[in-house]
Formats: sequence, C-alpha cells, structure tokens
Amino acid sequence: MIEKHKRSSGLDLLRSIAILSVLFLHLTESIKSTPEWLHQFGKYGWCGVDIFFVLSGFLIGGQVFKSKDEIPLMRSLKSFWIKRWYRTLPLYLVVLSFYLFIKPYVLKFPFQGNGWLYPFFLQNIFGIRDFPQSWSLCIEEHFYLIFPLFAFALPQLKKRPLFLLIPLVLSFLIRIYIVSTHDIQGEPLLSYLVRFPTYSNIDGISMGVFLAYTHQYWIHIIKRNPFGIFTIGSITFIFTLFMIGPVPSGSWIVWFPTLLALGASLMTMGASQLELPKVLIPFFYWISICSYGMYLWNNIFMRAAEKYFQNIHWLLASIVCFALSMLLAFITYKLIEEPFLKLRNKVLIKNNL
Repeated sequence: MIEKHKRSSGLDLLRSIAILSVLFLHLTESIKSTPEWLHQFGKYGWCGVDIFFVLSGFLIGGQVFKSKDEIPLMRSLKSFWIKRWYRTLPLYLVVLSFYLFIKPYVLKFPFQGNGWLYPFFLQNIFGIRDFPQSWSLCIEEHFYLIFPLFAFALPQLKKRPLFLLIPLVLSFLIRIYIVSTHDIQGEPLLSYLVRFPTYSNIDGISMGVFLAYTHQYWIHIIKRNPFGIFTIGSITFIFTLFMIGPVPSGSWIVWFPTLLALGASLMTMGASQLELPKVLIPFFYWISICSYGMYLWNNIFMRAAEKYFQNIHWLLASIVCFALSMLLAFITYKLIEEPFLKLRNKVLIKNNL
C-alpha cells in the first residue's frame, strides 16, 4: 500500500543547497564576465552532486528497510521500481528528447555522442559527449536497479549493516587501481575515469543507505541538537572540499568521494531532524520540489548564456538563467512529474502494492 511520509524541511534545505551549488557552478562557467573571485568559488559547485548521492541513499534506503520481509520478492521489487521509475523516467525522457530532437534546431547545437546509450543509462560508463548532467542520474538508476535486488532477495543483510558499506570499499579500491594505472592530470580524465562511472563513485549512496539502516541508533542523539550536527557536518564538508581543491588530484582522487560522503552524511543526519522557521519552509520546499527539473534543464540555459548573454551584466544574466531554470522546472513538474506521480499512485493502488 502507498505510504504517506511527513516532509522534512531540513532535508528540503539540504536538497536546495545541493541544487543551488550545481547551478552556481554552471553559471560561473557559462557567464564569462563573472568576477574572477566568484568564478574561483563557483568551481567547487560540483560538490552538490555528492550531497544528492547521500540524500538519495538515505531516503531510498529508508523506504526499502521499512518494507516487511514477508512480502513476496517480486511484489516488493515491482512496488519499488514503479515508485522510482514513475518518479524519474518521464521527465528524463522528455529532456533527453529535447536534447536529441529540439536543441539542434533551437540552439543550433547538434547532439553529440552515441544517443542509443542514453535510454539505457550507459553514457556515464561509455562516455558522455552531450546532456552531461545525466551522468549522476545514471548512477542513481543503477542504484535503483541493483540495490533492491540484494535488499529484498537477501533480507539477512539487514542483520549485518556493515555489509551495506561493501560498495563503498569496492569503489575505493577501484579508484586506487585507476589512479595507479592512469596518469590523471585534471579534467576531463578525472571525470571520465573516476567521477562519472558508477563503479568508482558509489561512496555517497552506500553511506546514505548505511545511515538509513542505522537510523534508529543515532536518531535520539541527533534530536538533542540537530543544528549542531548539521553545522559540524557542513564544516567537515567545506573543510574537506577546500583541502581537495576545485579539481581533485594526486591521492585526493582516491579519497575525495569518501571524505565528502562522510561530511554530507553528518549534514543529512542533522538535517533529517532540523525544523526550519515557518517563513523559510515554502521557499526551500519549492526549490526542493523543482530540484530534479532544475538539474536536468539548467544546462540548456547555460549553453544559451554562453551564446547570447555575454554582453549582459553577469548578475543580470545569472538571475535570468536561474529564473528560467526554475520556471521551466516548475512548469514541467506540474505538467509531467506531478501527473505521473498521481498515475503512479493509481497503479500502486490498482495492484495493491
């Protein structure tokens, strides 16, 4: 049956921080007149995706661990995949169609790369040449496909929570191998060999799943001072980020996903129990609701900014790009995401899932 969950304003805040970080990165990259100091600061915006990964593992893991063991395997898997794919696939396919069929004519940017990879979420492994922001969605979809198979088929894993960190360990070892066998000198090799592939960047999701399983053990401690834990996590995350630098190099290539996942985990623990002032809740709610659409759409406006906004003041250009990304994300949420969420609920009810 469909479960209703109380929305966490603290997690909405964290999700908003993540998407705004990514948008800040893309804005400062695209609008060349951005002041140099702001451009340098914007180079760290990629860290927003690391926050998203921990959040995803925590929220999706929580859904899985709340399910009852006696429910038949295929029924559990069907329910899980319906919930996730009705949520993520419709808008993804719409944006992908835009990249494939509309963008070449509207923005005069032809689609590059192997389009057949994208419907199967394989572009993060075999190489992304267009729709670059989809790399992280590939990791999410691989997680949605594989994680429930183990969690539902092997319920004994629930009795051994440390097993949930095995993907993190494997990912760490794979990065050691990659660094030892390749001469990685910054981008784009860093992204194509370490950042983009699922097998080398699963730390955050793995740690989020571990948090979800151990939730009952740390929740009472966090409730005493959620803001303090969130602050400690934020300081840890920011300190680690600036120690790593805007482009990880050397031994940091091995360590950065794990260390950022640790900081983001503390932030998630605190945010899960954080209650925002009522006046701020609507703002972060709508940023959070539209974050998926903003993530998928924003690169279109950044490409437009590169072509058309260079003679406009950087602040005005940034505001226009952000507003357009937010507006389009809101429109597609109402026209695509929300209707499919309602359809999903009907399907779940019809099939008694």
